[in-house]
Amino acid sequence: MNATSALAIHYVASVRIPSERANAYQILVQCDALAAAGHRVTLVVPRRANSFPLRDAEIAAYYGLRAAPQLVRLFTIDWIDAVPTRFQRVPFLIQSATFACSVKRWLARHPADLVYTRDQFSLALLARSGVPLVYEAHDLPQRPAARRELVRALGSSLGVVAITQGLADDLAALGVDRSRIEVLPDGFDPRRFADMPEKAAARANLGIAADARLVVYAGQFFAWKGVDTLVDAAARAPRLTVLLVGGRPEDRARIEARVRASGASNVVLHPPVEPARVPTYLAAADVLAIPNSAKEPISARYTSPLKLFEALAAGRAIVASDLPSLREVLHDDNAVLVAPDDAAALARGLERAIDDADGSTRRVARGRADVQRRTWDARAAAIVEHARRWSAATATRRGAGR
Repeated sequence: MNATSALAIHYVASVRIPSERANAYQILVQCDALAAAGHRVTLVVPRRANSFPLRDAEIAAYYGLRAAPQLVRLFTIDWIDAVPTRFQRVPFLIQSATFACSVKRWLARHPADLVYTRDQFSLALLARSGVPLVYEAHDLPQRPAARRELVRALGSSLGVVAITQGLADDLAALGVDRSRIEVLPDGFDPRRFADMPEKAAARANLGIAADARLVVYAGQFFAWKGVDTLVDAAARAPRLTVLLVGGRPEDRARIEARVRASGASNVVLHPPVEPARVPTYLAAADVLAIPNSAKEPISARYTSPLKLFEALAAGRAIVASDLPSLREVLHDDNAVLVAPDDAAALARGLERAIDDADGSTRRVARGRADVQRRTWDARAAAIVEHARRWSAATATRRGAGR
């Protein structure tokens, strides 16, 4: 891998592109940042059935990319969505394995300076094939056998990008060489916030009362995201209006039932919106909530929420769960941190953030300063820098072993 020239990078991702999921957005904007830095980036994804109503020609505009991504879609056996959710594990394994096999065959004909992936199946199949591979870790497998296989595969890769220190620590504890782990949290795109409307204009645009004491949550409604606790907190703080934006249909149904059961008439649910519109909803808020649960490791130790960095960039007060994963970016000087899974503590934190205007102003200013270095462009530069370093170290080890 040349130390200075532009790289040919294949980003391998076993996800639907396009998709309403945050992982699709994260992958696309990271590819966009790598391409903007002058690298030749190809996004390699499975050819899957996709009900998301977006043509490939619309991807760049929808996600706010600077250029259309170079997409390659490879064969996979895809019948995941043909069965109920509780029966999808076997078709998921089949889809993942057949995609990984397709990737291996494709890479044999299309070599690259760097293969970057967050797909554990592709990692396992490619790691011992001599491909210059960097793995981006977002979670750890639950089964011990799968963890052992992950560690073995990582031993043959160039290195690992972990999105949190907690994840890096757990990888190291499993036996991954610490020198080949780099912590790079997720980021934000400052272009999305350059023309963010003022609060009054955003509320007028969205039909929200100018005097509402407004809390906004925008994202998925998975149980570990803590939205259920936010609903219960809303029921304890009736002076607030809590706007929930996003969620898959099945998760929205669960939250709607929670709203009815808790009597939280001050909760408003809104369907997901395209990424370009998210800043308008953030701008309308007095407070942005990040109520993650402590009940699962992916939330307590491993998550690096996109909404966290966008909340800091939006310049609004933040109330978040006091978790190790979130503490890697948030602290008492840029957010109000509350006990996780505690509706009463969350309600008090939300009211405190609104009532303490001076304190919120200080925390917002600190948060905006903290987030400036957390851009996708900066993250792209760091990925390439570490990949070059790992590649050079690998070449040195191999030379010494001859």
